[in-house]
Amino acid sequence: MLLQTIDQFYEAALLPELWPMACEALAREVDATTATIFAIDEQGGHRFVCTPNIREGILRFSSDPRRLDNPRPARALERFPFTFTRELDLLTEDELESDVVLTEFIRPAGMNWSAGCAFQEPTGHMIMFDLLRRTGMDHYSDAEIAHLNALKPDLARSVFLASRLAFSEARAMATTLSSLGLAAVVLGAGLNVLAMNEEAEALAPRISAGPFDRLILESKATAALVKTAFSALTSFTNGAVQSFPMISPEGLEPLILHLLPVRRSAHDVFGRGLALLVVTSPGKRTAPDMRVLSGLFDLTPAEGKVARELARGNSLEEIATAHNVSVETVRTHVKNIFAKTGSNRQPELVALLLGLSAP
Repeated sequence: MLLQTIDQFYEAALLPELWPMACEALAREVDATTATIFAIDEQGGHRFVCTPNIREGILRFSSDPRRLDNPRPARALERFPFTFTRELDLLTEDELESDVVLTEFIRPAGMNWSAGCAFQEPTGHMIMFDLLRRTGMDHYSDAEIAHLNALKPDLARSVFLASRLAFSEARAMATTLSSLGLAAVVLGAGLNVLAMNEEAEALAPRISAGPFDRLILESKATAALVKTAFSALTSFTNGAVQSFPMISPEGLEPLILHLLPVRRSAHDVFGRGLALLVVTSPGKRTAPDMRVLSGLFDLTPAEGKVARELARGNSLEEIATAHNVSVETVRTHVKNIFAKTGSNRQPELVALLLGLSAP
């Protein structure tokens, strides 16, 4: 069973939709009732994958401000870094009785005992494994904790692999945009600059990496908007793709900044901390290059054609006639394009597509 569980974790790193099954395999290793893996950002945002039987409870927990009162992650990093341990080793009996997480979330869900592990992930997130047992079961034994720690190196490597794959994808997207003459910046947790293509580097000091590789924009107002959008875009609930103008106080040409998610899988919690900042100039009114559409949004050929026609100003009826399909088919393509680009309305989508036009 041990090797099968390890294999499932490495498979999930490649196919994020397999994370819930990997969590179930981990729970079986030590007879746990549930298993959850959290990715916690610097602002306390919780993204997660878990066994299906605890998903609703974790959804409530991850959106409740009281989650920030949980002392477990920080204490685990301080006292037992990179090591599985019981919550009894982290909190005193008095602390447990007054612990909000235990009294308001764990026990009401029919659970009681907890074991977990916390460590820092290379992109800046804290990764936390948490395994719960239902009320009435015995606590985890020393042998079971030792078994979890034997699994720990492979569990961590699978998470690191998922993050590295997302980072490699972001670098590839930046390189593709560079071949089209578009500036792009790969952003990680805390708006850290992980990579910039040559076109983006040429925009310094209007856009640059400052101390600790933090993104610096010449406009404080635009920087505040980007920070808010980044937080929404990389949260568990995800946010819409957004575009922001940046006006130069020096009278230079205005810039349009487009903030895009790197990956869009609902279970890809370890790669969704990354985003791509694409920089264009206003006034490009031609339809976008198909390579940009496919590379950024994973559009099918049919969806790409519809997107280009929308950017040209054609109506749904005109698109249907031109391509000899029904209007309902075009509407279906538009719905898929909305989902993949994060747009909510047609004017917003068209503005985004025109901003991505190649020079």
